[in-house]
Amino acid sequence: MRKGLITMKGYENRIPKVTVLLSTYNGEKYVKDLIDSVLNQKLVNITLSIRDDGSKDSTVNIIRDFHDHRIKLVRGKNIGPQRSFIKLMKEAEKSDYYAYCDQDDIWYEDKLCRAVRKMEEGKTDKPKLYISTYEVVDSGLKHIKKYDMNFERPLTMEETIIYRAPSACTMVFNERLMSILQRTNPSYVRMHDFWTLLVAEAVNADIITDDHAGLKYRQHSQSTVGILPTVGIRLKRYWFSAVKNKNERWRQAKCLYEEKRNIPLSKECIEALEKVVFYRYSFWNKWKLLGDRRFRAEEVYVNVLF
Repeated sequence: MRKGLITMKGYENRIPKVTVLLSTYNGEKYVKDLIDSVLNQKLVNITLSIRDDGSKDSTVNIIRDFHDHRIKLVRGKNIGPQRSFIKLMKEAEKSDYYAYCDQDDIWYEDKLCRAVRKMEEGKTDKPKLYISTYEVVDSGLKHIKKYDMNFERPLTMEETIIYRAPSACTMVFNERLMSILQRTNPSYVRMHDFWTLLVAEAVNADIITDDHAGLKYRQHSQSTVGILPTVGIRLKRYWFSAVKNKNERWRQAKCLYEEKRNIPLSKECIEALEKVVFYRYSFWNKWKLLGDRRFRAEEVYVNVLF
């Protein structure tokens, strides 16, 4: 048994239902291994909801070859991973818990039951988001590094806007948070993980980070989003985010601010978002945002670019 594996204790009377959301696109090389690992999850009742985003390879045929009633497959036109996952989220069936999934990873068999156990500690009526650590591996599953998501300081909306957003494949969340996410209608989504974390932070959800690896996160030449290995590449990414992509973080903050009509945002949250949304309109607004120490990251170059 792998160290830290969750056992049957506490699940004698109930097996929680978990819907896993997976958007596929030309994933024929690795998708079978991924689906095998999802269907082999222990101590949970799995539904794997897949939307194929217009694949042109054999991805759909590989999925169909499983002949497993737990797999729900829908084919759609290519709209990109952001919108594809949002569509999956909006149309998800009712479950106790939900999880995002990448098409090229390998999940450890206790990934979901550990997340459920952690979220069921304490009050269960709050929106909750669990974020696991993961093991980074190469295309042949050779270990590269452990990427620890057990942050030393809390995740905050302000820092997420300018910098941090853990990968979606590490996220598991409860029905309460899903019901809030389904009420949102963002006109722009940077990525579904970024949006999920921002909404969770904005509604004061319980955010649980774990130093236990829940999956093997595969890095290869076709990865849509990957671990950035050098400061130079990171700088290029943030420069693109701020300038070339029309300041996508400002656009995402603006979308969240507009959601105050649909989801419960506190007065403090709205005031913080207003500092970002309206910073362009005057020098005084820029100065107030610059002086707000909540909008800070540990990395100096991130703060400079912001």
